[in-house]
Amino acid sequence: MSYFKTTINDSIIIQNVTIEPNVKIIIPHAFENCKSLKSVLIGPDVEIIGEYAFKGCSALESITIGPNVQTIGEYAFQDCTFLKSVIFDPCVKTIDIGAFKGCSALESITIGPNVQIIGSHAFQDCISLKSVIFGPCVKTIDIGAFRGCRSLKSIIIGPSVQIIGQGAFSFSSLKNVIIEDSVETIDNYAFMNCTSLESITIGSNVKTIGCSAFSSCYCLKDVTFGTNIQTIGSHAFNDCRSLTSITFGPNVQIIGDYAFGWCQNLFSVIIDSNIQTIGQYAFRYCTSIQYVVIGDSVQTIGDNAFEFCKSLSSITIGSNVQAIGDSVFYNCSSLESIVIRDNVNTIGANAFSGCTSLKNVTIGNNVKEIYNNTFNSCKSLENVTFGSSVEMIGFAAFINCISLKNITLGLNIRIIDSSAFNGCISLQNVTFGPNVQIIGFSAFSDCTSLASITLGPNIEIIEGNAFCRCVSLQNVTFGDNVRKIGIAAFLYCRSLSSVTIGPNVNIIGRNAFENCISLESVTMGPNVKTIGDFAFSGCKKLKNIINKNNIQNIGNNVFAGCDFIKFTANEKFTSSLTELIETVS
Repeated sequence: MSYFKTTINDSIIIQNVTIEPNVKIIIPHAFENCKSLKSVLIGPDVEIIGEYAFKGCSALESITIGPNVQTIGEYAFQDCTFLKSVIFDPCVKTIDIGAFKGCSALESITIGPNVQIIGSHAFQDCISLKSVIFGPCVKTIDIGAFRGCRSLKSIIIGPSVQIIGQGAFSFSSLKNVIIEDSVETIDNYAFMNCTSLESITIGSNVKTIGCSAFSSCYCLKDVTFGTNIQTIGSHAFNDCRSLTSITFGPNVQIIGDYAFGWCQNLFSVIIDSNIQTIGQYAFRYCTSIQYVVIGDSVQTIGDNAFEFCKSLSSITIGSNVQAIGDSVFYNCSSLESIVIRDNVNTIGANAFSGCTSLKNVTIGNNVKEIYNNTFNSCKSLENVTFGSSVEMIGFAAFINCISLKNITLGLNIRIIDSSAFNGCISLQNVTFGPNVQIIGFSAFSDCTSLASITLGPNIEIIEGNAFCRCVSLQNVTFGDNVRKIGIAAFLYCRSLSSVTIGPNVNIIGRNAFENCISLESVTMGPNVKTIGDFAFSGCKKLKNIINKNNIQNIGNNVFAGCDFIKFTANEKFTSSLTELIETVS
């Protein structure tokens, strides 16, 4: 086999090369860095142009590729910065990796009729390339093939192309793209950062739009989805700031994580057909969305899916959604009402936190737990209807819901966790269901309008600070099963006038009723064994303590500042308080 090789050194100036007949291979690096070479005529018998053959021939202006060339090797013409045009003869089948990468003067390409693969980075950074015509046999446009071709403005992806590879047209200046029906896969990053791209028509056979495929296409306004798309990958249209509406094809099943995040002009979303999963952060920061319809096929709404959609005022949740993830509607500050149907069994933490316009919530009958911070700082929330299956209200679930006035807890609620209703300053009435067992730490603290509470018959533990600073609270009725009143449970309840402590309470915690300045009488149940430090300290109007049992442990300064106190108790209790009485006197 004949081949062509040179031993050119830097002292020889060569401007024109003609490859004679019978030469079949131009070996790798043959003319590499021949910086004076201007033209090349490749002979009729050349079949292979080897890798790096003309790399760095920065003066090369034109090249005619012979009629029998089948392969243009890796980086064969890389950085030929004066090369303006290339004509591919019919025999070329492969344009290999980086073959024309960095040919910054190249303006147009017509891909030959037998080329099947345009290799990775083949025309990357051809910054003057304006026109590409694909031959009828191209099947694969590989990774980064036209990446950074910033003069390329329009393209029709040929009728035989099946795969558009990773980053194939990323960072180009495309404005309009038509993807023919032959294409099956748009790979990851394929059109990422095409900041001038305005419209895309996606062919009917595309099944997958890869991760970040159209991410940061800032001018993209219109997308027409093909009928067979099944998966829209993560970040696929992330940060497409001009996109105003989306119509999904009938076979889309998955909207990936961040798929439409930061699409700030997206106005409406209808998620219907066969979509089953909305990924995490899928529509995060879509600040112009006003309404969302989630169809009956959707089963899962991922964490943070609609987070910071500040214009969202209406949401319809389909009949098959089973899980609403964490922070799904976090800070959707225009959302006014939500109906959570019976099919939903999980509402995640922070799901509606910061929805400051939310007024009405109906929770379906299959939700068992309202997780942490679910409705945190929903400042307009007035009404909540709990489903029959709710068993637990989580940490800070309704904290700082300052418009909430009345709460009727569901029949099966067992636990009201810490800070659940903390800071609900308009809350006036709470009706405890018959199965509540635990009121958590600070559960109702700073509910400054709460006037009266009747604790359910099965409540066993009132944790610390549970009703701390409920300054309007006048009456508390303890159920028969309360065993413990926690630390500072009623601290600063300055309107509380009398307390009858239930028959099974055995511990009154430290500071439990401290500074209840209107408290006049306390009747202790028969099983109180321990009164903690400062339990009734600062109760200036406290006159009567009625106790007929054997208290075993009395803390320090229990009645400090109680100037008019009188005890009705058995001898052992009175004896144990002798020092206290003398101190008070």
